[in-house]
Amino acid sequence: MKHSSSLLFCFILLATMACTWSGRGPTKALTVQEALPVTNPPMNLENTQWEIKSFFGQPIDTSLKFRTPFVLIFYDQTDGFSATAGCNTVKGRFHLRDEMFSFSTFFATKMQCANMKYEEMLYDVILQAKSYRANKERLQILSEDYVIADLVPLRKQE
Repeated sequence: MKHSSSLLFCFILLATMACTWSGRGPTKALTVQEALPVTNPPMNLENTQWEIKSFFGQPIDTSLKFRTPFVLIFYDQTDGFSATAGCNTVKGRFHLRDEMFSFSTFFATKMQCANMKYEEMLYDVILQAKSYRANKERLQILSEDYVIADLVPLRKQE
């Protein structure tokens, strides 16, 4: 009986999370057709650092206090990345081929944060990323249909 109630709890939790995620879906996000134009060849993302400005068309609420900045860093030679969205750090590998783009083999710290909304959105971006568009002033990460993250070059703190 204990095993059945645990399974029921997990099912209810997953169903609740699915409803929550669908609520922050790409209703305000730009469509792929509205994204930055495709560049040929695509911009190389290795050794670049970006500030995350929005997830799924929803701007980051800068009035809230966060433990870490909202950044995405691509490393050179290792195809590694690191990202933070207010609290935890996510690290892993990224893959580029033409304008196709994906993340893989990622892990994250698991601190309980005051506001997990953006953490969950970052994980959704990592899981849904299919391509990107970029120029020197902007990076857009796209799912099959929408711009799911909008970023600008990270400015050095003085």
